[in-house]
Order: sequence, then C-alpha cells, then structure tokens
Amino acid sequence: MNKKEISEIKKQFTKAKKCITRICGCYFDIDGNKKLKYTTSFLNIPEEEDQKYLKIFSSVFSGKIGKTLHCCSYDKNEEMHGTAHRLLMSLRDSELTNETVINAFYDHIIEKLPKSQSYLILLAHCLYDVPVKGDDGFMQSDESDSSYSYIVCAVCPVELSDSGLSYNEEENKIENRFRDWIVSMPQRGFLFPAFTDRSTDIHSLLYYTKKQEYLEDSFLNEGFGLDTPAPVKEEKENFEAVLTRLGAESPMDLDVVNQISEEIEKNIEVHKDDSEPLKLDKNDIKNILGRSGVSEKAMSEFDEIYSSCCENNTFLAENISSGRKLNITVKDIKISVPKESMGFVETRIIDGKKCLVITADDEISLNGIPVDII
Repeated sequence: MNKKEISEIKKQFTKAKKCITRICGCYFDIDGNKKLKYTTSFLNIPEEEDQKYLKIFSSVFSGKIGKTLHCCSYDKNEEMHGTAHRLLMSLRDSELTNETVINAFYDHIIEKLPKSQSYLILLAHCLYDVPVKGDDGFMQSDESDSSYSYIVCAVCPVELSDSGLSYNEEENKIENRFRDWIVSMPQRGFLFPAFTDRSTDIHSLLYYTKKQEYLEDSFLNEGFGLDTPAPVKEEKENFEAVLTRLGAESPMDLDVVNQISEEIEKNIEVHKDDSEPLKLDKNDIKNILGRSGVSEKAMSEFDEIYSSCCENNTFLAENISSGRKLNITVKDIKISVPKESMGFVETRIIDGKKCLVITADDEISLNGIPVDII
C-alpha cells in the first residue's frame, strides 16, 4: 500500500462515512485472563461512543510508511500452512459473526503479546464500495465497480488513571478522584487484507506500531507469520556504519558529511509528492556520496563496505535523514546545529590542536545569561 491508498481507507473512519459493519472486543488482564468479551453491530453503539471507536481505529493508519506503518507480504508457504493467515482470512470472510474464529484469534494474540500490561483487543469488519477513478484522476463518488471487505484490529493498552483530587459539581466540593481503567490509543494494529492498487490484496497486511521499539520484539513474526521490518534505528545505524568505515579509509571533513545530509534532503524534497516513500539503493547511495565529495580512495572500497554493513539492502530516505538539525559531538560535549546555520561552524587547527570554531557575530549566552569573548 502507498500513502494515497492508506489515506483513502483512513478517510472512511469518520462520522460521515461509518464504514464499520460490526465490531468485537476482548479485554484481558496482565496474566492473560479474559475479563470481558463482546460483539455487536456498529449501528447499535451509542453516538457518544461510536466516535471514540472511530478515533481508535483511525489511529491505526497514523504516521509514515517505514516508521509507524509497515506493508508486509505473506509468502506462499505461510498462506498454505500458517495459522495466522488462515485466521485472518476466516475473520474477514465471516465478517466477525463466527464466535469460534473470533475466540481463536483472541487466544492467538494473547499468547503472542508481551506480558507487560492489560489490553483491549478491538476488531472491526468494514465494507467499502471503491469509487471509480475518472480520466481526470478524481473519484466518481456515485460509481463503484468493486467492494473491499476488510478487518481492522487495534491492540490498546488499558491503564489505571492517575490518582488525585477532583471537583464534585453536585456536592460542590473537592474530593479524592475515582480511579478508573482507561483504554489508551492503540499500541499496535493492522489492516487485512491490504488495499493494494485500490483493490483487495489477501497476500499482504498493513501493520501499525506506535513506537519503533515494538518492532524489536517477536510479536509481528510469531503472531502474524511475517518478517519483521528493520527498525528505523537499525537502518540509521547501518548507514552510519557505511560512512564510518569509508571515513576510516579516507577521513571525511565536516563539509563532506554535511553535504551528504544535504544530498539526502534534496532527494526527499524532489520525491515528496510521490505516493511511495523514497527508497535509496546501493547505487543511489554511491551517487550521493560521490556528489558530496567523498574521496576516490574511499569510494574504491564502497561496494565491499556497503555489502558487509547492510547486505545490499535499500534504505528508506526518511529513515537515514538527519532532519532539520545536525548533531556534533566532541567527547562529552554535544552541539545541535540547525542545517541553515552550519555555515557558522568550521574546523581548524589552532596551536597544533583540532578545534571546532563557531562564528560568534551575534550575542553569546550561557544558560540564558549573556557572556562576552575576552
């Protein structure tokens, strides 16, 4: 799925659209004991509650591809023999009306989730009459030639609210606040089948994770039979390893490393309107480094270093971008510099020592107190 297709499905979870036909939920405690199960038509949910459900399910489509959203594909062996894919197909095909299948899914998820807190597992079955795209690229809202049947799952932590004081309006007094169990926004979730090329793709799943650290456990692999994508942290570390080893062959100065960052940002800017996130392969990285001034000596070792550091994998450009700031570290001193201000920073040899020099044309302050250069 690309970002346009994700956005198209996310828009269905609004008050006006209400694509959900049926929902079910299971609340279980930290020991994995099921405390509550329910299944109902979405039309039967009071309006003050249905908006909260829509908000929860909508959040499963939040963030960027490669960071919080991951498009994962099943191999044929997993589809034929794996438990997870069969369960997902059964859930979708039954439209959440088969209690045996639903309970089997709950048991499967509870077993695979880390035993760290209580959770509410929410499932929604949805139907979407896919509008036809006209020759002008716009949706023909009154025309549809296909129906997309899918399920969305949200795994929400359930946590006890903080203790404190509250105002009792009825008795007009301040009193101890009643602590309650609160359903938080999803920690993980998924869409199945995927909506690829604006049609049903039973061979793929869109996975959501609120934090990158949740990708590092085995839940996606063991719970869904899917390969775990490389976390952003790992991609960034692999890219930095390539640059570090190239620098060992021939040291890079501040300007070269800054230019590498600039070249990556230029690529992202050029492709910002693409439906797919920009991926940089081995040749892309090689061209970026060449344009940035990396020495010929270092570049002669590039192929071998790249293969050993990242096994010829591609990088999501967003994942190796330094963002709007560059971080300079000298021993225990860390300096964060906005990219537009890098022109004020340079390196020099002064009295035989390597120095980082920052041009100080404006006022200098330390802890908010103006200081002078004496």
